[in-house]
Amino acid sequence: MSAAERSNLQGLMRRRNVGQVLAQRARIVLACAEPGL
Repeated sequence: MSAAERSNLQGLMRRRNVGQVLAQRARIVLACAEPGL
């Protein structure tokens, strides 16, 4: 995952007006992209 993609997903998690489902998906994608998983 590129740094820009990671930054975009982290930004989605921080936004207040983003739905909970979208924020949860961003968390899942970021967790799956962690090295060693």
